[in-house]
Amino acid sequence: MNRYLSSAVGTHSGPAGSPRFYCSECSRGYSAIGKLNRYCKNHSSSNKHVCRFCQTGFKRKDLLDRHLQIHKRGSSRRASKPCRDSRPCVRCSQRRVRCDRMIPCSGCARGNHSCQY
Repeated sequence: MNRYLSSAVGTHSGPAGSPRFYCSECSRGYSAIGKLNRYCKNHSSSNKHVCRFCQTGFKRKDLLDRHLQIHKRGSSRRASKPCRDSRPCVRCSQRRVRCDRMIPCSGCARGNHSCQY
């Protein structure tokens, strides 16, 4: 049995979806053993899944896969560079819309507007 696994005693008598399996580290409950096993990797101290682009480490492969989408999206934006400023560009601020803070931002690039910070 997994060292983080702590199973409830007896048969499942609660409503569907109620926890049957509990993490022995933090007592968090899960209805399926697979969900508990996936969660228990969060307690691990090793980051064995490493991004090949930025060397960021992850404890689970699914988290690395989700992170890689950032690099995948970034590669399709040829002229864009990340902006160090935490504020939106002037146009996005005036329109009160979310700005991705790239140079140029996607809103300004889509409308062929000048993007100023």
